[in-house]
Amino acid sequence: AVAGGIVPETAREALEKGANIIVVGRYITQSKDIERAVRDFLELTPIMREDIDLFRVHVE
Repeated sequence: AVAGGIVPETAREALEKGANIIVVGRYITQSKDIERAVRDFLELTPIMREDIDLFRVHVE
């Protein structure tokens, strides 16, 4: 699992190195365009392995 200061570039690197959990907070919650911020991460899905629970997105 990777958490803390995650942006799309660091998430990509973590996924390529085998991370199976990415916790994203501030990049999305403090974005002026939340939808775009979420899409930035969803665009990483081609490099995600199929065992990742891709559809588990929590917004509180």
